[in-house]
Amino acid sequence: MTTKQSAIHGGFDSIRKINLTACPICGNETYGVLVNGKDFEFHTGEYKVQRCNSCHVSYTNPAINEREIYKFYEDRNTPDFPNSTGIIHILRQWYLARNARNILANLPISKPIRIMDYGCGDGAYSLALSTINEYKVVAVDFHPSPPPLLANSIKEASNIEYKSYQSLNELEIFDVIFCRQVLEHIPNPRQLLSQLHNFLSISGFLIIEVPNIDSFWRKLLGKYYYTLYLPQHFYHFNASSLAHLVENEGFTVRKINKLHTPILPKSIQYLTGIKSENIGFIGLLTFPLTIVMDVFFSESTTLSIICQRNLLNNFHPNSD
Repeated sequence: MTTKQSAIHGGFDSIRKINLTACPICGNETYGVLVNGKDFEFHTGEYKVQRCNSCHVSYTNPAINEREIYKFYEDRNTPDFPNSTGIIHILRQWYLARNARNILANLPISKPIRIMDYGCGDGAYSLALSTINEYKVVAVDFHPSPPPLLANSIKEASNIEYKSYQSLNELEIFDVIFCRQVLEHIPNPRQLLSQLHNFLSISGFLIIEVPNIDSFWRKLLGKYYYTLYLPQHFYHFNASSLAHLVENEGFTVRKINKLHTPILPKSIQYLTGIKSENIGFIGLLTFPLTIVMDVFFSESTTLSIICQRNLLNNFHPNSD
């Protein structure tokens, strides 16, 4: 990684970029370019998505300075914090609760279960988890206060609470940690995986969800593919690069699932430049097409990996 940095003017003032000369995961200096893209949300410039020839993780270059990346999320008004209402909100919460139940029902863990939702965003998944009485849920994000969606639930329910990253107790132990649509946002994913490893109980489970860079839709839409989400996404994973990363950080991969996400509305917006106030409804209408094409090409827009904490007590993930 070079120390050459430049300020961006337009969109955000004085956001600093770092030009990468090597893969930030393994240090390899050879790569292939997958996409020449741009920032469609904050208009901070153009970026490349490069795939490392060694570890095969793809990464955004240039990268936003780690100390400034939080500026993108501090107001909770980006697509990471969807403001769904009405029938869209009801359907979304039903889908998330169904997804959580299906995952947890197949894990060999005795109830009650203590769960961390790391990087909870708008809190929708934490809320879905809390509807199951046997689960104690801790929603975690970098904001000091909970998202609006969780505020009332935390007051009324006894099985859910919110904590900021800074207030997490290092002695807390969880049976399951969800890390959904988070790892790609983190400048140092190896360090985060090491931290989450330490928060897990012996043989506890980590469930990671990330966009799939090898999706059919990415290949079709190129730089307009919504889940590239440049430059907020530092990394872009496929199944093999994600599995390789978590295995190197002290986890055993138990299962990789192919999931589907309604990516077409924002992708169409990026392509046409036409904004819509009905993103939720358009997503609902186009979702079947997304799934059909994913299945036809044996790919997916999203990957979910279920992995288990390494059972060796003397394992030190970053001892090299």
